[in-house]
Amino acid sequence: MTGDRAVRALAAAAVLLVAVIAAVVSFLHIEHLAVSHGQTTLAAWLLPVSVDGTVAAASLSMLWAARTDLPTPWLARGMLTAG
Repeated sequence: MTGDRAVRALAAAAVLLVAVIAAVVSFLHIEHLAVSHGQTTLAAWLLPVSVDGTVAAASLSMLWAARTDLPTPWLARGMLTAG
């Protein structure tokens, strides 16, 4: 493995680790908030998935647009802000 590939692999691993930590903390926080406000177990589990899923989908849409030299979709930008 060349030096550049090693640096890219380590950077990707670091980003993935931070993303996993953020996802777990976000999920647990939203799930706890939903349960403490009387939501059912199913709703409490689905709520954080929908919020984090919205952020992931919007981010991927914006990345796709950037890589294909297209303008950023307004809905993706709005959903990332809302999420």
